[in-house]
Amino acid sequence: MRNPGAAQSLEMLGDIQGFASLTDLLQIGLQGEQLIPDQPDFSQPYDAILDALATLKDQDCISLIMPFLDHPFERIQYSAARALYQLTRQDIYGERLIEALRGDDLQLRRAALADIGAIGYLPGAEEIAETLAENSLKLIALKGLFENTVDKDPSLHL
Repeated sequence: MRNPGAAQSLEMLGDIQGFASLTDLLQIGLQGEQLIPDQPDFSQPYDAILDALATLKDQDCISLIMPFLDHPFERIQYSAARALYQLTRQDIYGERLIEALRGDDLQLRRAALADIGAIGYLPGAEEIAETLAENSLKLIALKGLFENTVDKDPSLHL
């Protein structure tokens, strides 16, 4: 599956039957529980696969995702952090995305803004506001935080 669109389609459909295929693809980049040493591996769209697995919410894939926190490409590291936060709700993974907001790479800051908003990592609100990026992207990320917070806490509905 070299096409990230296929992983994204499974994600949007919520097709749990595609879960096995996605985990098989993720395992291509692994030797046991470690990343294949000859990285970078461009054979699979790991960021799309990680996002899809997190959306399908299967806790069994956590051990497969963990090694990707050490991938040589920061974008894949941050995709792994996003996925792990979605699956575990542990702040350590949300904080990895906050680190991206402080980085020098504008593209990574933009991606982290979208990720933090999409996962509803509320402790990232102030960092979003202070990030060196377009105000329109910051507003979209803050809107995502708000929507995720309201969706998770019915007492906040207007």
